[in-house]
Amino acid sequence: MQMGIGLGINRGTGATARSDAYWNEDFLATGVWNASGIWRDAILLGSNDFLASGSWNRSGVWSDNAPLPTSLYLSRQVDAGAGQVDIAVPGDSWSNGDSYWLRQFAVAMQTTYGNGGIGYVGFQWFGTSSGTWVDGGTQPSGGGAGCARGDLVSNPVFDGAWSSDNGGQPGGTAAPSIGYAETSAASAYVRFTVPAGHNAADLFFVGTAAGGTVEYSWNGGSSWETAINISGTDGVVGVTALANVPGTAATLRLRRASGTIRLAGVNLKSATAGVRVHKLGASGSNTTQWAAVDLEEWAANLTLLNAKSAICILGTNDASGGTTPASVAANASAIMNAVRDENPAIDRIWLMPPERATGVPTTYAMTEYAEAVRRVSVRDGFGFINLQQSWGADPAAYAFGQPGALMDSTNRHPATATGGLITSNAVRAAIEP
Repeated sequence: MQMGIGLGINRGTGATARSDAYWNEDFLATGVWNASGIWRDAILLGSNDFLASGSWNRSGVWSDNAPLPTSLYLSRQVDAGAGQVDIAVPGDSWSNGDSYWLRQFAVAMQTTYGNGGIGYVGFQWFGTSSGTWVDGGTQPSGGGAGCARGDLVSNPVFDGAWSSDNGGQPGGTAAPSIGYAETSAASAYVRFTVPAGHNAADLFFVGTAAGGTVEYSWNGGSSWETAINISGTDGVVGVTALANVPGTAATLRLRRASGTIRLAGVNLKSATAGVRVHKLGASGSNTTQWAAVDLEEWAANLTLLNAKSAICILGTNDASGGTTPASVAANASAIMNAVRDENPAIDRIWLMPPERATGVPTTYAMTEYAEAVRRVSVRDGFGFINLQQSWGADPAAYAFGQPGALMDSTNRHPATATGGLITSNAVRAAIEP
């Protein structure tokens, strides 16, 4: 059985650190506080027998006696000095903005276990219906463009007229980050830098009714590989290997050769033992948009990324958009169960963002979402981490501009050096051996 429960309520020291959404006498009557101040309850875990057969890890995440698969993979790699562990991180801007927390998570994991490659480099971006970028204008930002290691790989640069489908807007797709960039413009291209050490690359694309071909160059356009037909089936994600990956530092340029092309992303792989972190965020997206794509196809694409773990972080945009806690829980269940049905060996972990800081209006509190998703995580057997546990109970205390600020100026995203570090550490504590 996989890890089944996330963080409880931290009693804290002195001031009471708790969430009123969880707090009731029935809850208190059915469990105990562990030595770390984490509440262990029998209701949400199912039975005292379940409590007796497992343990809390240092992050307050419940795990049964069977090793968490990601932790086991990492342990084997450390012991044997071989193997690779791919970690997929779908979600909204919390996972898309690599500087929030994902980059430092990727750096820390690759420093500890080895750099197994850059992983997924996405092409969509965020805007009004995702918008259109035309040559000569400002390069698109936000969205899913780029990868988890933005310190090593430049954000994709577009030339020509491109449009983007991001997070279900306008159409939706089952690509790994539920988005793509599209063009029919002659010689339009997208390019980005590739660090040395990669020996393979897969192009993820979305089929078009009109059909199209793409050509690519590893030296910035000085010479070109044979064009690839990426027509496929309209709206269905396809994957094709790119040939002659140089192994040395390069600039990959993908250029429209004919027809209409929809490029979702490129998975850069290395033969070196280590970790790959796949940034699969779609800024502005919510759980309803993710649950609305063909989840069977989407989960299959995680398998094509060789994901050993899927860590999904969503909820912030549901709060501002008015999605009910029951709907968020149902969407989370659908997403996580699709991953399980595709490959039961993949770890499934839901990472719930903390409450937005004071002054940012929401229809529902994140604590309401946390309670609802936590319950279905137990029922469905996927891991759950409530970041409120790590961030503290008082959003006003971690608001931007406060002495203990954890939020950036938006008051809805983590500041890199504080909230980002805390988030990265919470995830590492949950999955590392």
